Amino acid sequence: MSSKGGTRWDSYTQNCSTHQIGLCFCFLFLLLYHLLVDSVIHVFSLGWLGS
Repeated sequence: MSSKGGTRWDSYTQNCSTHQIGLCFCFLFLLLYHLLVDSVIHVFSLGWLGS
């Protein structure tokens, strides 16, 4: 299971490094994902503080 994910991740990172546009998409995806997680954590912390 872990080896499958590893090879999949390797091919994904290789695809991003070989294509400039792919690299930009990877960066945007990571940035959006980080912001999403950040906002979710913020909302949950506010919810806990509210209650």
